[in-house]
Amino acid sequence: MSKLKSVLLLAVVVLVAVTATACGSQTDAASNKPTGPLTIGINEWPGFGILKIAEVKGFFQQEGVDVELVPFDAPNQTTQAFAEKRLDGFVSTISDAVAQAAAGIPVQVIWLVDQSLGGDVLVAKGVENVADLRGKRIGVAFGTFGHVFTSVLLQEAGLDASEVSIVSLDPVEIPGALEAGIIDAGYTYDPFLQQAVQNGAVILGSSADMPGIVIDVISFQKGSIDADPDRVGRFIRAISAAQAWWAENPDEGNAIVGEWMRLTAADIAASMPLMRLYSAADNLAAMDPASQDSSSAYRGAQFALDTFMQAGLIEEPVDLQTIINPSFVQSLLSR
Repeated sequence: MSKLKSVLLLAVVVLVAVTATACGSQTDAASNKPTGPLTIGINEWPGFGILKIAEVKGFFQQEGVDVELVPFDAPNQTTQAFAEKRLDGFVSTISDAVAQAAAGIPVQVIWLVDQSLGGDVLVAKGVENVADLRGKRIGVAFGTFGHVFTSVLLQEAGLDASEVSIVSLDPVEIPGALEAGIIDAGYTYDPFLQQAVQNGAVILGSSADMPGIVIDVISFQKGSIDADPDRVGRFIRAISAAQAWWAENPDEGNAIVGEWMRLTAADIAASMPLMRLYSAADNLAAMDPASQDSSSAYRGAQFALDTFMQAGLIEEPVDLQTIINPSFVQSLLSR
């Protein structure tokens, strides 16, 4: 069994042993519909600020959907909580959704948040280029998108993964680990990227070098969708409204996201060129299996799947059409 698969399946075994609930929300026995809020796991990343905008500006309330945004310090914590079904949904890279599906977690990607255009980076101290990482220590969480990203950069520089030492660290830990000399390089993103650069780190490579590969998404438990698809549809309407509002009110939106991330509105404004937020129309086009565009969800998911399989982290291919669910975006645009 692959290391990635065994880690995620362990979460499922623990789940079976300790809980009989099917998702993060409680269910009313009479109606068989959830009675608690939708629980959504979230990490700090400017693009994910769209959920905070939906909360602060009342878009969830306007749609009549109760949502609890559950903060996590690191992406690994969020994916673990989702695997254990402690969450109805979570925000992550599309590669995390592929990994969950490969481990048997019934995941559905229902909204594409953004495409990274330089916001994901490999930073280093005392190293000037990726080729110089031979024999060095690289901080990255094993089996995550950061692992995929780093592997691609190494391959393009003519390095094999066996020629470096991987230190399992989350993006939040990279600035401190670089400063302490624990690692020579590491994968991270804002706001941790800014911390690393302020401490003298340099950028060796970014997602700008691989357009369309880094796509951030909102994924749900299939069980949570089946329990009450109407409220998931209302959740998506609120997210779409928040995205449109942010596009029309960038200054106020940046201030909301900045306050959430403990950054200034100017910091968020500076990070916006490093990503492309998906509108509802963008979502519909990108969820078309026939799309060959760089923004395609299938292209990003297939890249992650291929990389995981080549690295031996996933043993069997995943049917991507079973995890990319365009139905809520289709319903939204048909209204």
